[in-house]
Parts: sequence; C-alpha cells; structure tokens
Amino acid sequence: MSSSTPTRHGVGSNQYKKKGASKRRERHAALAAMAAGSTGPAIPPEEVGQCSFAFVPASAGAAGTGNYRQCKNAIRVSPGASPSGSSQLCHCHGGAQANSFGGKTVAKATAEAQRGELRLPPAEFWEGAEARYELLQGQVADMFRRDPETLAALVDGASRLHAAQNKESGGARFSTGNQFLVVMQHYQRARDEGLDGNEALETAFSRASQPHMTAKRWAEHGRHPDGDPVAVTHFQPASYIRREAGETDDEFTERCRKAKGHSTVLLQYPLSATHGDPYETPPDPMAHLNASIKARATPAEVDSSIARLTDWGRDRGYDIEWSDARPVSGGREVDGYWNASASRIVVWKGVGGGSPAARLHVLGHELGHAELGHGTCGSAEASRPDAEAGAETYGYLVSSRCGVEAGDAAKVYISGWQSRTGLRRDAASLPAVRSAVVAADRLFTTFVPAHDSDERAISQ
Repeated sequence: MSSSTPTRHGVGSNQYKKKGASKRRERHAALAAMAAGSTGPAIPPEEVGQCSFAFVPASAGAAGTGNYRQCKNAIRVSPGASPSGSSQLCHCHGGAQANSFGGKTVAKATAEAQRGELRLPPAEFWEGAEARYELLQGQVADMFRRDPETLAALVDGASRLHAAQNKESGGARFSTGNQFLVVMQHYQRARDEGLDGNEALETAFSRASQPHMTAKRWAEHGRHPDGDPVAVTHFQPASYIRREAGETDDEFTERCRKAKGHSTVLLQYPLSATHGDPYETPPDPMAHLNASIKARATPAEVDSSIARLTDWGRDRGYDIEWSDARPVSGGREVDGYWNASASRIVVWKGVGGGSPAARLHVLGHELGHAELGHGTCGSAEASRPDAEAGAETYGYLVSSRCGVEAGDAAKVYISGWQSRTGLRRDAASLPAVRSAVVAADRLFTTFVPAHDSDERAISQ
C-alpha cells in the first residue's frame, strides 16, 4: 500500500481546525437531537406500515431473475385506507417525506409505537438534510487530511508486513496462473477425498490460503513434508545466467546472446502437509492498521454500540454472523466480508486482537458495503476501489459516531486501494464518498450509539 501527502485544502493552524471541529460538533448535535424525534403526537401501531417498493435488488443477478426484496422502511398509513401509489412508498422511493419516519424499519417503528414513543420527524429535519450532509462531508475531509508523518509510519509498517507475508504466502507471491493452478490441484484432491463440489471448493480455497513452500524452505523452519504437494511453474529468463569463473566480457556476452530461458516445476507443500516445529504465519498487514483504531468511549459502551449496530443491521434484513475463526473469502483469510447474494455479513471476533474498537469498525465497513448495495445491480460504484472507498468512509463515520477513532486506518486503507488505479481522492465530494455520507445520515436518523453524547468529539 502507498499513500501520497494529502492536500491541505487551505487549512492553517491546529487552533483553526479545533475551532472548526467545535462548531461542527455544536451544529451537528442540534441536528442529531432534531433527528431523534419530535414534539408531535405519538403515532399508534395501527398507523405503521411498510414501504411497498418491492424491487430492492438482493444480488448482482437480480435483473431479470426476480431476485428482489421489499423495502423495509416504515411509513405512516391511514387505517382502512386502500393502497394507492406514492402514499405507500417511503421517502427513498418517491413517497412523501411527511409520511416517512426518516428510514426507520418497520420492526423498529412498530416497537416504538407500542411503547408510545414513535413520532414523525419535524419538517426542519428534512430541510436540514443538506446541512447534515455538509457536516459529514467536512468530517470526511478531516479524515483525508490526516497527519502525513503518522500516515507514513502506518504505511511503512503495513508495507513491511505485506512483504513478509508475500514471501511465504500461499497465494500472494504466486502469479495469477499459478494461483489458479494451486486452487485446481487442491480442488481435485478434495474431490478425490469424497467431498462434493461446494465443499471441495471451500476446502481448496482454505488450503490454498495456507503458507506454501518447498521442502528445502520448510526445513529452514524446522518442518518436513508428510503430505502431498502442489506444483507451480517457474520461468527463469536467460538474463538470470551467471558469469563463470575466468570468463571474459566478450565470452559472457556471447553466451548470454545464445542462451534461452527455461521453465521449471517446483513442488510446494501447504502448511497442513508438513510436521515439525510450530510455525507462526507472518503478521497480517491489516493487523497493523487495526492496531491504530482507538476508542474514546469505554469498552462497555463500544460493546453496547456493537450490539445495537448488529440489531440495526438485522432489522434491515442482513444476516450478521460473528465468527470465532477468521473467515475465508475469495481464497484468503479476511477480517470480515459481505455476501450480497445471501445478504450476509460475517465478522471475525478476533479482529484487532479482539479489540472492541476494531470489531465495531469492521462491522461498520461491511454494513457500508451492504447499505451501498455493493455486489447488487443497485450499486452506484462500478469499480472495486470506489466500492472500498465508499464502504470505508461509511465505516469511518459510523465508528466516529460510536466513539471510535479510525481515521488513520481509514485513510491508509482507502489510499491503498486507490493507488492501484493511480487515482487520488483527497476531497469529500466524489460520488462514492457522497453515497457513503447519505447512507450514514440515514443510519444516524434511526441509530443511537451507547456512549455519552458529551464524548462525541469528532463525530459531531
């Protein structure tokens, strides 16, 4: 990963930045209070309905397959009234704002109505939407303006770990062709063991994600093969030939001119096919970034916010699983992933060494993928770097609202994806970031974190 020095956007002294942040906190606190409810009459349960928009894409192949789900947003309905057009739609799908609860799900709105706590947002809430977006975009701009020296240290540390991991990784150090070859060999071996297609494929990806080395390299780690290897091809160009003792410049040049490259086959043994001394996998570069995620809120408050955010996501229709073992996605171990076809989010409990702050941030990131429709035909982001920028921006805003500071990690993560395409996104007005801001604002109208509002230092 790499990162360039962020543009300062005309920001001067730290004192100026602190004053700007303070004003934003005060203004956003007032808007947040407005979003939380109204002094209007309580809405009874019989007047709570569900948006009738039934074409929210549920997977990337939704178009033409009927693979859609109904919008889960709550709307106000008149008892006994017959369904008719826009009166049955939420504000997100063309309905009137006056009949919308600002993005609350039917489950949440019904529960509040039964307690006598459900009210429609006031008109000022809708009028202040752009002001809220502006404040959130200002917060994202602060994230893009992180201290260059701090970022450089994070990038350097992550790069070193990435290099160490690639040196012995089961996939990252192989060419694309060899990665495919390794997976297919593990797949065939799993089928020979009697596993069916899907199980064999999962097993193949799991085995391919293990460290792979030759018998000679494993011996350097005190381990020796006791299982079957996989083969990878290695091409050695002629330019790699070495000068022989006593060979003149002309003789060496002539030998290089006549030399031809050649291919060799190397046998690579996965970790599970060896025995011996304990082997510790090289550190994950993401662990270095996760270590920079710190909580301003107390651990108990962060844990409570995680539980509330998990419930919020499940109310939206997402299957959220907390995994004891590090999950595997795309043939490699990850901290979490979003499966659009199954509307499923999986997050590793051990992310960040079990840090509640890191767990919350990863959950926020994966919810960002879900809320922005990534992996479905409803996604506005056409490229992976854009999708990752949007999801990480969403995760950063959610983390900040819950009393977790993840700005440094978010900046480095986004820069790492963008550097692969040669792009820079040091402004908060780009489409992916704007999408994340709008989605985060929708969350903040219905979600209340557990930490004390006085601790909302940067998020407000």
